[in-house]
Amino acid sequence: WAGTCTDADPAASGGARQSFALAPGSTTLAGLTTAPVRITGLTPGQAVTLSYAGADSACTFPALALGAANSNGVLKAGVPYGKWRFTAGAASKTLATALTPALAAAGPTVVAFP
Repeated sequence: WAGTCTDADPAASGGARQSFALAPGSTTLAGLTTAPVRITGLTPGQAVTLSYAGADSACTFPALALGAANSNGVLKAGVPYGKWRFTAGAASKTLATALTPALAAAGPTVVAFP
């Protein structure tokens, strides 16, 4: 699964882990399932960072650069399952509900900045 946080494991929230064959000394392509997120209300070109906001105390790392908004002020991204905080400039939005396989199947989670 994406990352090392326990809540990023799709099997921990009702999904299934993807498997792949790994052969020593070769390259293996592996699918990575993430939750679609649509971030709106941004200034075109505005950068967004992602930081973990879940309960797994062993899951600590610096904020990750998620990308920048398009000309419509929207950023679309695939985010690992779990609870996340999105920061754009001085504003931050923390998901009220952790991203899960079931939530991802319903379509993109919208994070709206004012």
